[in-house]
Amino acid sequence: MRAPLLKSRRVGTLLAVLLACSAIAFFPATGSAAEPTHKAQISERTAAKLEPLKKLLDANDYPNLLVLLDEILATAEPDSFDRALFSQIRGQVLLNLKRYTDAIAPLETARRLGETYSYLDTETIRNILHLLSQLYYQEAFDTKDLGARHNYYVLAYERIQRWIQLTPRVSADIYLYAATLLYGDATIVPDKPDPAKLRVALTAAEQSLLARNRPDDQTLLLYVSIHQLLGQHVESVGILEFLVERDPANATYWQQIFATYSTLASVATTPRDIRKWQLRMLSTLSRAQARGLLTSSQDFYNNVALLFTLHQFERAALLLEQGLADGRIASTRQNWELLASSWQQQHEDERAIASLDKAVKANPKDGELELSLARLHHSGGKADTAYTHARHAVEASGVENPGAAKFYLACLAYELQKFAEASRWADSAAGQPGVKKDEFERLKAAIRDALAEEKNRAPAPSA
Repeated sequence: MRAPLLKSRRVGTLLAVLLACSAIAFFPATGSAAEPTHKAQISERTAAKLEPLKKLLDANDYPNLLVLLDEILATAEPDSFDRALFSQIRGQVLLNLKRYTDAIAPLETARRLGETYSYLDTETIRNILHLLSQLYYQEAFDTKDLGARHNYYVLAYERIQRWIQLTPRVSADIYLYAATLLYGDATIVPDKPDPAKLRVALTAAEQSLLARNRPDDQTLLLYVSIHQLLGQHVESVGILEFLVERDPANATYWQQIFATYSTLASVATTPRDIRKWQLRMLSTLSRAQARGLLTSSQDFYNNVALLFTLHQFERAALLLEQGLADGRIASTRQNWELLASSWQQQHEDERAIASLDKAVKANPKDGELELSLARLHHSGGKADTAYTHARHAVEASGVENPGAAKFYLACLAYELQKFAEASRWADSAAGQPGVKKDEFERLKAAIRDALAEEKNRAPAPSA
């Protein structure tokens, strides 16, 4: 991909002006060839080749035109007007041939001599500077070498800065272009942006905004990006809020606002500030969804998660139930457990149990869900129901941590005074991951004591 070239003077224009001018003063061939006059005059030797140049140009014979230009430049004095003028023409011929990289050297020669010896008028110098800046920008696009890319960005910026110095009224688009060059150079290594260069780019972006009657989106978005890379998220979100107010149907702006408030919440250092930015996140979702935007499954889930985080448990639970029912939220263990937890936070234990009942029916092979349901029943005082669900989870569905699940079953069986079963589950859990040795030993001791006491209470067998 190449950066678009700014409009340049056609190569034929220069030759047409030269050939049409009847009072051209030629630099005579007499005298020392090593003593250039530094006057804006074509040498007599070169003047004889203007007519052949025109014929080649009229025929659009750029390859042979280039050959003739090379002949002229081979004999031109190093600092002469011939070298400045025909280097410029050679550069433009190369542009017509789309040999962009090759065009840089002759255009640089024309620029240097044109400025040093006033061979070329200001408009022509500005045109060359424009072209050179864009050509260097193209080279920055094309190269994969980071060092070379940096150098091209620097050269592109230097040329456009010189153009700015020579221009009485600079357009907003040129300041934006300069800011873009600085931004590109500052972000050559994306994860290590250069703060100093970003601040200069920010100034150029501000100049572009000040030069406009109505701030444009492109400059504002660059302005936002620079602020964010500098860690100035409050400033950036202010601009984004302005953009979304101007274009409320733009989903990208809403997404960026939400992401920026999320960043501010993540870097906040006090509970008050964290809550403030989380409320802004929630407000952003609400405002966007009122316009039919940010309605993806992830956005729906973000809404639920924020409500839960902000302790709006009933709203979170109702929204989560709705999403699970209509498919906007995936029927996963995590989401069902979040629903149950939301109802528990509201002390709605029966609704929490009902939620996990639905979850188990929707995910019959997920033993972890049924194990969560068992724990919920247990916390509600229904150890027998808990034992049934936990046993089914381990024996029929399978769980992620069998050792811990079997130890839990042993505890439930002990509580239900099913000491023999408790002993079997405890033995099955022995030495497995998730089972703490001291807790296991205490349970085993309690089971042994209970079994012994049970045996002692048993009636003696009849004779």
